[in-house]
Amino acid sequence: ICYFGRIGLGGSARCTVTLKNIGSADNGDPTAIIDRGIIAVPPGDTSACGGGCGWGQRCDGAACVDGPFAAQEEGNASDDDRRLCASSGECESGQFCAPDAFDPSVGFCSAEAEPAGGIFTFADGDPGWSPESPLIIEPGAQVSFDIEFSPANLAKYTGAYLLKGNFANADGMFFRGAVGIGHNAPVANPVVTLVDGVAPTRTDPDSGHVLAAPLSTIMLSGENSTGVNGSRIVRYEWSLSDNGGSVPEGSQVRLQDPQGENTAVVYRTGSRDVEGLDSAGIYIAALRVQDEHGVWSGWATVTFEARPESSLHVELTWDHPSSDVDLHLIRGGDREDYTSGNDCYYMNCKPRNGNPTLSWGGAGNMDDPVLDLDDVNGFGPENINIEEPEIGQEYLIGAYYYRADGAGRDRESEVTVRVYLYGRLMFEEARILEDGSAFNGHWWEVATVAWPEGSITPVDNYYTAPPG
Repeated sequence: ICYFGRIGLGGSARCTVTLKNIGSADNGDPTAIIDRGIIAVPPGDTSACGGGCGWGQRCDGAACVDGPFAAQEEGNASDDDRRLCASSGECESGQFCAPDAFDPSVGFCSAEAEPAGGIFTFADGDPGWSPESPLIIEPGAQVSFDIEFSPANLAKYTGAYLLKGNFANADGMFFRGAVGIGHNAPVANPVVTLVDGVAPTRTDPDSGHVLAAPLSTIMLSGENSTGVNGSRIVRYEWSLSDNGGSVPEGSQVRLQDPQGENTAVVYRTGSRDVEGLDSAGIYIAALRVQDEHGVWSGWATVTFEARPESSLHVELTWDHPSSDVDLHLIRGGDREDYTSGNDCYYMNCKPRNGNPTLSWGGAGNMDDPVLDLDDVNGFGPENINIEEPEIGQEYLIGAYYYRADGAGRDRESEVTVRVYLYGRLMFEEARILEDGSAFNGHWWEVATVAWPEGSITPVDNYYTAPPG
């Protein structure tokens, strides 16, 4: 018997049937299958049609009606709920006497299910066997085909597949049952539950999706997913790359536990995983769930965005895990100030006790730069933020290929710089940088930013060594 179990509406499942000719080669008689059908009507109760209806047909009044047919039982009926019958005349109007899938000699009254395409079908199309073109199975050989179940309603379906040939039984019929249950699929409901360890506090006013700062930690949860009729959710499958999932270009994030009810988002830096969103931009996480009956939901998505909160946000990423590229932001726009107190970079610009190290401009730290991460071995990012840049100031953005570690030293690396003003991406440029000799890599002057105009002017000057 083909027992398909519970299958979600709109879904399908297959059952493979294998026929083997176990006859010996000595008798020389191959098995010839000359007809086929997928039915749920026994060869009985044909009196109104003069006894002339065959397999794959049923008597409808005084005429034989071609199948295939499938029996549909309401509400996942159990055997105890059935009304047994020996002929369709014992059933209510609109019902017929269908055979039991396990024992075709036992009939039960059922409504008929005949949607377009059928409930039980040959999965790969009608095989086309006929008396004129039979399937020949030589002695000792075998053939396989698939039966497909596609439920149309929330119901239990009983059907059968029938093959007619020179089988070694009285009527040459080969009959096997098929049973499947149409089942409402569970519903996946992915949500962002935590940003930096607390419930989200920022959302986009237009789309409603959760907002977080770059490098913020994110916790995703499928705990609100539901099964129908009390079915338990037993499996989770998350994706950031397929089935609707996506990440910003250049981002290297992945899911910490892609099969968990809850999962963090992590990225690789050096030899360790770090929780957080490595790049500014929009992220979409996709989730599907499976209930205890093995039925999968469709894919559902949740969107969240790493949006810079500072007025000026400069982001640097690159394309090789063992390259080390450094981001520089030079106050005043003079390249000769490279590595001076007017240059924010890894040596002097990382925060101390949560406060900026460099003091630029007037009192307070709103106009002071902060390098939030110095990624010495990874894809980046390195980000420099200024909450409120100085009025009348110009800043030069530079990238320095500090070194390439591991195999393939002196290699090239594609470097990308993005500039965000008030949380919006306003500039993006990529270029191939070369490592050069050890600790003497190449230098790229990318662009200048003038404040308060917010005008960004591409520079794109490339040097085989940094200034000085």
